Amino acid sequence: MQKIWSIIRKDTLLRFSSPVEWVFFLILPMLFTVVLAAATGVYSDGRLALKVMDYSQPGSTEQLFAALGESDLIRLDPLASKGSFEEAELGTADSLLLVAPDFTSQGGRLRLLLAPNTFNGMSIHQELSRILTKLNAEQEIVHFVVSQAQKLDVNQSDLASIEAETSRQAYQLLHNAPQRIAYADGGTPFEVRYDPNANSASGQMITWVTVNLLGISQFFAQERRLGTLNRLLSSPTSRSTYLSGTILGQVLTALVQMGLLLGISSLFMKINWGKDPLALVVLLLAFAFSIAALGTWMGSIIKSAAQANGLSVTLGMMMSLLGGCWFPRELFPKLVQNITLALPSTWAMQGMLDLSLSGGGLLDILPKIAVLFGFALLFFGLAAWRFRKAA
Repeated sequence: MQKIWSIIRKDTLLRFSSPVEWVFFLILPMLFTVVLAAATGVYSDGRLALKVMDYSQPGSTEQLFAALGESDLIRLDPLASKGSFEEAELGTADSLLLVAPDFTSQGGRLRLLLAPNTFNGMSIHQELSRILTKLNAEQEIVHFVVSQAQKLDVNQSDLASIEAETSRQAYQLLHNAPQRIAYADGGTPFEVRYDPNANSASGQMITWVTVNLLGISQFFAQERRLGTLNRLLSSPTSRSTYLSGTILGQVLTALVQMGLLLGISSLFMKINWGKDPLALVVLLLAFAFSIAALGTWMGSIIKSAAQANGLSVTLGMMMSLLGGCWFPRELFPKLVQNITLALPSTWAMQGMLDLSLSGGGLLDILPKIAVLFGFALLFFGLAAWRFRKAA
């Protein structure tokens, strides 16, 4: 064990002997995360904005605003009330809804100001009319039922209960009214899970950790060129001790890097990395070992450190791009999506999205963890065979 820690210490000091290493270790991942998140933009509400000035008494518009808030077409954009209800003007806004001071929960006056000759204005007017028609119908139903109950001399407490229950049932009746238009599914599913911050942070972490872990191949290529690899393997240090020290050192460094990137992105970008910390740790561990194994196998067949360096960067970037770390892989053709299932980066990225965007836990991502450990066993096996053959 002491020899393994000596190898880990030697490789770590050698790797971070140059300040440039910190650029790839922490600075570039965070820079690309911020830039990519800003470039793709925050997912915005695609509904048409309806600005609102409310001159009524507090609590009078709860039912109205609740109904408007459920609309799939318009969203409310409250503004501070200026001037008077009668004299308010549209100004630079495209639409403005004004609620009169005498408006109550039973209804009242509304003014809708729209920019002329715009399709958005027509759509907002039609949607608002549809919602108000439903609210008026609900009020008519409640008023009719309450008036009939009053004719039967129902006491006041029961009358209040009848009114509340009638309002609830009227809302459900009108809310669930059958559509007069039958909509047909176009047959093109849209299942992209995307949040600019979470996708960028996850993707860039996987990208740069992949590049750095594939750099294990440089260690083996460099020591092969210098002849130190043969001397190490012929010394009392066993082949398994040497490989274990080299691989574990890089995996531990990768885990530290991922921990820092996750912590920084969580603190400054307010990203929620899921409800199951154990699932996150196991996933990152499986990912690190899978890429470290690939880098070890590359190191067993690549002859020079320059080749290893160039291939590590190129292959790491390509794997990350195709694995959905830069853009959702659902945007690629179906054939490409199926091919990318052969990449560890794909399974790692999907696992991160399961945790951060879908609220999954350990059981939900166990298949992905199993696949990543399967990659690790495969490439470690190939690397061990190559080292045995070269000995």
